Order: sequence, then structure tokens, then C-alpha cells
Amino acid sequence: MKKSSYYLLLSIIPLFFPIEAFCNTVDALPKTEKSQNNPKNYSESEAIDFFTKNTDKWKSTNNFSLGLQYFYGDKVSKNYSRAVELFTQAANQGNARAQGMLGAMYLQGQGVPQDYSKAVEWFTKSANQGNDSAQYLLGTMYGSGKGVPQNYSKAAALFTKSAKQGNVKSQQTLGLMYLKGDGVIQNSSKAIKWLTSAANQEDAKAQAILGLMYYQGQGVVKDIQKSKTYLKQSCLNKYQDACNVYKELKY
Repeated sequence: MKKSSYYLLLSIIPLFFPIEAFCNTVDALPKTEKSQNNPKNYSESEAIDFFTKNTDKWKSTNNFSLGLQYFYGDKVSKNYSRAVELFTQAANQGNARAQGMLGAMYLQGQGVPQDYSKAVEWFTKSANQGNDSAQYLLGTMYGSGKGVPQNYSKAAALFTKSAKQGNVKSQQTLGLMYLKGDGVIQNSSKAIKWLTSAANQEDAKAQAILGLMYYQGQGVVKDIQKSKTYLKQSCLNKYQDACNVYKELKY
């Protein structure tokens, strides 16, 4: 295999900003409130007490949900400005997902003027509540130096928190950082660990990098068959660079 193909893939550290990521994060209301503490099972007085104590949570959830409808144009006309208003209300009520979406809209300049500092502000609030998508996106801000001074160490710390929650993009990026020694001490074993976690979630770039590592015997015992397996899977997941390398190995 050509060395150029190997270094082409290793040169890529993804800095994605997927606004849709926030629609798949943990629900704003704790699971216990939605199941074990379902107000349908309460007496009238208990139900009144429940809703009195949780008014802000319900309001923030409703504002967030309505904001998503305006953002995507679901049953209403798409309106980013209205979405920003609703996300802001929910975010100020402490809704972590709304804070994340608001950060993403400031990042993209959707419904508001693009403002990296504001994006960092809202991502930070969401990340501090444990939102793995916000932790990932805030990590990319530190990694790219957008809205904050570039700091790979802070980026790695945020990716680690997010990756431990199963965030596939953080796992992939953290694996690459350990592989290259960016913001962390270079460690092939940890690179393998996080890239494998991402690859098991069908992340095409993680699969491609693992394929190359097994081909080179970098941090692992050289295994051409495993290399082909990972590269083929990456290709099937539509990563064209992996397809090109797989063809070189196949013939």
C-alpha cells in the first residue's frame, strides 16, 4: 500500500458541527419522573404538588420541543428566529439540550448573527450539565480556536467526558488525538481503545484508521485480514478514502 494513502487518513482530525446531534441527546426530564413518578399514578393533591414543583421543567421542555418544530419546519413554517426565541427561553430555564441547540445556532449563524463567543458560552452551560454533544462541540471549538484560544489539552478533556458517555464523534476524535499526540501524550493503546469504540458504532473514519493501524502493526499486532475487514466496512459506510486503500490491498 502506498505510504501516501496511510498519511492521508492520519492527517484528518474531524471538526464537525452537527446541529442535529442535539436532537438525540438524553431527554431533559429525568427518566424517573417519566416512568416511576408518572403523575397519572398520583392522587389529585399529589398531582398538583408534582406539577407545582416541576413547572419550570415542563415549560423548558415544551419551549425546546416547539423550538425544534420551528427549526425543522415540522407542522409549522420553518423559522430560525422563532426557534432562537424558544430555545433561549428554554436555555434560560436550564434546559441543557436547548442550550446546546442555541450554541449551535450561534455557531452556524442561523436565526442570529454568527457569534463564536456566544456559541462557546451556551455550549459551556450545556456541557457543564453533562450534555455529551455539547462537550464534543465545545471540544472542537477549543481544538480549532474558534471563540476561545486554541487549547488541545482542554479539547481532549472535553472529548474524554463526552466519549465516556458513548459519543461516537468524541471517541473517534480522541482516538486520533492519542494516535498523533495532540493535547495528550501519544499512546497507541488508548488510540486503539477509543477508535475501536467508535468503529463498533459504525464510524467510518475510525474503521479506516484502525484498518491502517492493523496494516502497519502500529500499537497492535500486524494483521492484514483485520486491516481488510475494517477498511471494507469503512468503505461500505461510504468513506471513499477507505475504498481507495481497500482496493490497493485487495489486488
